[in-house]
Amino acid sequence: MGSLQVYRYDQLAADEIRLLRLRPGDSNVLEGELVTCRLLSEDTEDTQSPAMAFRTDKDVRLVASGDFDALTYCWSAGDPTTHITIYDERDPEFVKGNIPLKPNLEAALRTFRKAIKPADELLYIWIDALCIDQHNKLEKSAQIQKIPAIYLQAHIVRIWLGKSSHENEIAMDFISELVQLDDIDKLSTHVLSDHKWAAFRDLMRHE
Repeated sequence: MGSLQVYRYDQLAADEIRLLRLRPGDSNVLEGELVTCRLLSEDTEDTQSPAMAFRTDKDVRLVASGDFDALTYCWSAGDPTTHITIYDERDPEFVKGNIPLKPNLEAALRTFRKAIKPADELLYIWIDALCIDQHNKLEKSAQIQKIPAIYLQAHIVRIWLGKSSHENEIAMDFISELVQLDDIDKLSTHVLSDHKWAAFRDLMRHE
């Protein structure tokens, strides 16, 4: 990937997390900011606080339930093939560095970016590979313990199964059939379901 400025993570306090604010665009380079914030705990009485704000030297504002998405996906094997450029959250023109991306996460971010309209609010999303300093063992251990709360408070948890394909679409349609339990016996034995079962199996084995 050539010589790129590596992003250096700021230290997090015990009650803080990071969120990726993904920028819209159609360029080859993915861009965003990593915003430091605190989850709104269930027992807090500070319900009037702004949902999200930039980090300052004095405080970090709260992020309430539903103000961000979270992503779960299969980490790709092998080495990174590209990167995302991270800008300063307080100075949108200042590049703080770049974080390597493996193909599966790159494909997910490019797909999500297509759905962002320039006039819309930017997408805030929690992604473990980007929002946790993977080289900081202490931070990684502490942040992993927050994952249940992050998923619980996210607006949606996006499940990335890979790039769309005809076989994936067959598998996803078949899942909606499988939840109709009254038809499960027929789906298990009907010869026309063999292709659907194969597509479903391949989707579950997808890496």
